Amino acid sequence: MPYAKHESFHIREGWLSKGMESIQQDPRALRRKTAPMDLGLGRNMVRALRFWLVATGLTKQEWENQLVQALTPFGETVWRYDRYLEDEGTLWLIHSLTTYCLPHLSNRVAQNERTLCTFLASEEPEALGPHLTRAVLDTPEAWVRLDRLQGYFAHAIRADAGAGDAHPVWAGVETALRKMAPEPLPCSC
Repeated sequence: MPYAKHESFHIREGWLSKGMESIQQDPRALRRKTAPMDLGLGRNMVRALRFWLVATGLTKQEWENQLVQALTPFGETVWRYDRYLEDEGTLWLIHSLTTYCLPHLSNRVAQNERTLCTFLASEEPEALGPHLTRAVLDTPEAWVRLDRLQGYFAHAIRADAGAGDAHPVWAGVETALRKMAPEPLPCSC
């Protein structure tokens, strides 16, 4: 996936539904010069919308004499059953990257006190339960993203410091994030 194609825009409420609807009507809709006017978005926002539709797995880009976007099988299912993304379960599926990474990260760096099970069941502040208790569930802050996993497993990631291990990779990512982020990251490795 290309880097920074979101044009610095996070996913806005209604964007994914609006994008899927446009693509259903015309696979070239988000590539047309009239797309900003048709969607009521700025030109950069339309580019960000194209990116987020692909990044969430709702659409894919295909070449049919020109670049078009089409719903993936996952996108077709969401469009059919929850096109306005009102079901929290759909949002969890869209954030499946975190779901995918959790067991892999746990297998790679987990220690007795920091495992997949403790992340899911512990009452520690960085664990899932306390996070959801503090969060307003219908806001993006409630989403369990990769940075939440990083915060929980930070000590274990720092300890996994050999060549080819997790720490050097995460340290590079964290350095790049620090250069972009206006606020300091919650944990420094």
